[in-house]
Amino acid sequence: MKTILATVAVTISSLGLFQKCTYDKEILVPVSNCSETANISFTERIEPLLRASCFSCHGNGSNQGDVSLETYSEVKALAVDGRLLGTISHSVGFAAMPAGAEKLDDCSIEAVRIWIAEGAAYN
Repeated sequence: MKTILATVAVTISSLGLFQKCTYDKEILVPVSNCSETANISFTERIEPLLRASCFSCHGNGSNQGDVSLETYSEVKALAVDGRLLGTISHSVGFAAMPAGAEKLDDCSIEAVRIWIAEGAAYN
């Protein structure tokens, strides 16, 4: 019986070696395969992403759905209340964005998630 328990314990322990995870504020999350994983800059990464993927409907004077992403303060407000990440990650209860287009790539969504988790700072 001790041999079986020892074998089970070793097997369970070794399974952890094959999973890449880390803790983010006491929540276990998978380690990203994206090259950007820290210190995401609004001006260098988030704003260009929004300009390329969202501005046709939510920028340049076009604020469809009463959502504007033209200024840092507007984007930060949507980031803080969860709407930005909810919509781009197609989470349940949020309108999937960009509307009528493919979901953003995983690394772009991860960059937004990290930027928000790090405080959604301007730089």
